[in-house]
Amino acid sequence: MLRGGAALAVSMALAAFLVGFCFAARAEGDDAESRADNIRAAFIYKFTAYITWPETDAENFTIALLGKTNLLRPLREIARDRKVGEKPLVIKECATLEETTGAKILLVSAAPGCPLESILKKADSEKILTVGSTPGFAEKGVAINFCVIENRVGFEMNLGALKRAGLPVSSQLVSLAKLVEDTVQTENKGQPE
Repeated sequence: MLRGGAALAVSMALAAFLVGFCFAARAEGDDAESRADNIRAAFIYKFTAYITWPETDAENFTIALLGKTNLLRPLREIARDRKVGEKPLVIKECATLEETTGAKILLVSAAPGCPLESILKKADSEKILTVGSTPGFAEKGVAINFCVIENRVGFEMNLGALKRAGLPVSSQLVSLAKLVEDTVQTENKGQPE
C-alpha cells in the first residue's frame, strides 16, 4: 500500500493519464468513434492496476467479450505487448456465458437477448469485473459502464456491484468515476455490515 507522497503521485499520474484520454476523444463521427474505442480499451487495461484481484492459479489474465463489440481489435493490440502483473493478457471472444469462465473482466454488450441477470450472477459468484458501454447498465448492476460526459469518453462506477463481486477498487480510480446507485435488489440490502 502506498503512503503519503507516493499515493498522491500515483493518484495524480492516473488522473493525468485518464483525463488525457478523456480530452483526446470527442463523441462525433466514425474517426472519433474509433478513437473512443481505443480509449475504452486503454481504460480497461488501466483498470487492471486499480482493482485488487483474487489470487488464482490461472496462467493468464483473461478479458472476455460477450456479444458484439468494437473493442476486440484495440484490446488485442494492447494484449500483444502488455501483461497484468506477471501474467500475459488474453482477449477471448465468447458466444455464450459459459465460455466466460475463468475471465477476470467481462465486457457486456447490449445485444438483444443479453441475459444481464445471469451475467451479473456469474460475475458475483466468480469475482469477475463487468464492464459495459450501454446507457443504464451501471444502474442495472454492471460494475463499470462507459458513458459520454461533455462529449468525451468517461465512465460510471457502481460500487455496490464491485462489492457484490468481491473486488476492492482503489480510491484513486473511484475519484475519477461518476458514481451511480443500482436498482439491483439483493438479500444483503439494508443489513448491517
